[in-house]
Amino acid sequence: MPPPALLGSDPRQRILVKEFVTGQTLAQLVLDNRLQPDHVNQMGALAALVEKAGWIIDYFPTNFVDDGTCLIYIDGECHPYDPKEDFGNWDKQWLLEPDRLLLVVDASWNSPPHPISPPVSTS
Repeated sequence: MPPPALLGSDPRQRILVKEFVTGQTLAQLVLDNRLQPDHVNQMGALAALVEKAGWIIDYFPTNFVDDGTCLIYIDGECHPYDPKEDFGNWDKQWLLEPDRLLLVVDASWNSPPHPISPPVSTS
């Protein structure tokens, strides 16, 4: 599961700018009843690797895009492992309970992304 390329960052403001990944989020697939067993298998395999290394990432379905070949993790959240928050005990619920996901996903998730304007030159 490759990450998108990091294009820039600002650690002081906690900002990451990554390349745009074309595809559908897992949230879209779940809500459209198009989640496939391979999606869950990829998530489980990633969770096993990340958790074995002592970390947790945010497995919420809007943080993964299916680009047509594999899932790509587009979020940047990562923190030390906590079994209460691991994939099996917490995040897997979003894949298995579409009605619950629908309650928390903003209605704008299907909107096109907002363009990012380049910095304005002051010189």
